[in-house]
Amino acid sequence: MISDSAFSQASSEIYFLPAKIDTEIGKEIDLELLINSSGQKITSFSIQILYPEEKLSFLNLEIQNSLVTDWIKRNKEKDGLITLIGGIKNGFAGQGNIAQIKFISKAGSWSTNQAQIAVSQNSLVLNPDQKNILGKTNSAIISLAGQPTPLPSEITPTPIPKKPKKLNAVWILLPVLILTTAGLGYYFYQKRLPPLPPPPPESPPQVVDSF
Repeated sequence: MISDSAFSQASSEIYFLPAKIDTEIGKEIDLELLINSSGQKITSFSIQILYPEEKLSFLNLEIQNSLVTDWIKRNKEKDGLITLIGGIKNGFAGQGNIAQIKFISKAGSWSTNQAQIAVSQNSLVLNPDQKNILGKTNSAIISLAGQPTPLPSEITPTPIPKKPKKLNAVWILLPVLILTTAGLGYYFYQKRLPPLPPPPPESPPQVVDSF
């Protein structure tokens, strides 16, 4: 848009009707692009229309009721940009139609429920002295019915695997220490016992005389 300082020296206005539209996915959107010269004479213009290509598709332009007599360019330069360049024989002063612009809303690409169609700040409206007298531009706001702004999707936390518990070295060595201590205790206990006496000698068998 033109700055406020520029607006104080110029007075023509470019705007859309309707300024606000409620739509649905796959439904056509019909906008009228208008100009109001506020009493000044207009001889030519160069207008750039910006729209969000991820939300809207450009369909066509209709100029049956246009005040423009000499068209130089009226087409889509690329996705998201339409260029309109033309002249008006003998000039024009007042309010009139430049073009009818049609869009269609796309499916699956509305991150928010609104789209803006705007006039670029690089646009020009010239008087007979070839001075830019464009003072103000108004956008059209397209709202997608029943399409709330989505909330961030809930993220399911990934469970953290539990680390295996580390066994204390004392608990690992404890059975070994118990067995070793018991073995040593038994060894020294055996050392302290007196030796067992040798077994008595076997006596020879006695022979009994029979009578």
